[in-house]
Amino acid sequence: MKRIEHNVEQPLVSVITVNYNQSAVTLEFLASMKQCTYKNLEIFVVDNGSPNDNPDIIKEQYPEVHLIKTGLNLGFAGGNNVAVEQSVGKYLLFINNDTEVEPGFLEPMVELLETKPEIGMVSPKIHFFHTDNTFQFAGFTPISPVTIRNKAIGFGETDMV
Repeated sequence: MKRIEHNVEQPLVSVITVNYNQSAVTLEFLASMKQCTYKNLEIFVVDNGSPNDNPDIIKEQYPEVHLIKTGLNLGFAGGNNVAVEQSVGKYLLFINNDTEVEPGFLEPMVELLETKPEIGMVSPKIHFFHTDNTFQFAGFTPISPVTIRNKAIGFGETDMV
């Protein structure tokens, strides 16, 4: 069993991404995932019936990846659901294929989920790719019990950390 720095067993994380006519982009995502310091992963790429792309290159370059070819476009949610049915991880990471991750991005999220069982979902802060230290997403405010609304945090703001 693999361990992280705090000698806590690493639960399996099922990483799920959807590809549609973007195998080259998906390969860049997988290259960044390969640098991930969290090692207890299973990675699923769901090809949503790409008509103008050959997703087999994904499996050729990353044989450890579970490549699922649906044969038709099931949409984002449908593609994710196909992989969920085959995943066995304790946690699911839904991630866009045009994302590049930092090596240590996953450990804090898993640690938070492992130490605070009342939390059901987490997300990292997300920066725009071509704009240094600028948030695309940093979370949401709590949902108001009166209005049942909340607000996005950080969009377009500079990350000071």
